[in-house]
Amino acid sequence: MARPRHDPSAVDTRERVLRAAERAFGDKGYAAATLAEIARGAGIRRPSLLYHFGSKEQLYEAVLERAFGQLNADLGLAMGTAAPPEVRLRALTRAYRAHLEAHPWLPRLVLREMLDQQGGGHDLLVARLVPLADLVAAYLAEVCAGALRPGVDVRSAVVSLGSTELLRVAAGELGTALWTRPERLGDQAVDLLLA
Repeated sequence: MARPRHDPSAVDTRERVLRAAERAFGDKGYAAATLAEIARGAGIRRPSLLYHFGSKEQLYEAVLERAFGQLNADLGLAMGTAAPPEVRLRALTRAYRAHLEAHPWLPRLVLREMLDQQGGGHDLLVARLVPLADLVAAYLAEVCAGALRPGVDVRSAVVSLGSTELLRVAAGELGTALWTRPERLGDQAVDLLLA
């Protein structure tokens, strides 16, 4: 009997599980999402899911690692721009906005975990968000040092702008109605941070 041919356009099981987990965790949060529903969403059975990811926590960690790894890469490209502070700031906010819009489940997950404030999911998320905020704030403090508004708290501004964009994307249609010009995030960042 011949082996079945491999379809290069087929999505492998691990990828299907990660995509299903992103949706489930984004829709329900870590605590409420179940491995059974994630397995169904991936088109497999729960034992197969556990073969690829040994536990719910390992799956959640893989989802976060992937999302924040991609976000760090996207922001890293924007941070590599050799340009005046205003241009760098706009590039950074554009990259952040584009990442969230490409991964709309991530803002929902972040906000859900912020509200829950307990459990392993929350702890894993804190371990990703705090270093990211520190990284961006340190970058901006360095590249915008001579152009910063006197007395501005760069880290608070980063968290404020980042939170606004998280909320806009997580709100879906309501976010679209409330924030009619999301591309203005870069302008707001410039107004808030630069003299």
